Amino acid sequence: RALRSMREVLRGEGILILTQGTTDKQWREQPRFILAVNNERFSRLFVIDYEGNGARYNILDISHADADWGLEVWSVEYRNVLLRDDYQRLLRVAGYRTVEFYGSYGFDPYDPRESDHLIVVATA
Repeated sequence: RALRSMREVLRGEGILILTQGTTDKQWREQPRFILAVNNERFSRLFVIDYEGNGARYNILDISHADADWGLEVWSVEYRNVLLRDDYQRLLRVAGYRTVEFYGSYGFDPYDPRESDHLIVVATA
């Protein structure tokens, strides 16, 4: 219903872009820890609990800037993680004309075995 609702508000040949970090590769390998960001000012660590078709992302943000040093922790739960084939099926059912998948913001093709990003571009 949500994807159909999004299509209904697109004008003409509008496009819908969806992006997520959970990919077929990650779901197959199911790493427990992912260092998502690590630079001189900030680090973000995901500690992931995989549960059936879903996952809980426990997130640890560490600020290491001198004036801004600190920790922040929270969790996000996804009851049903959608992957490439799920998006393909759901977007077709919702009435999108074309659906394309990319593995990076540089428009590299999505490879279920290797891609670290899942970017979906669908046209109304």
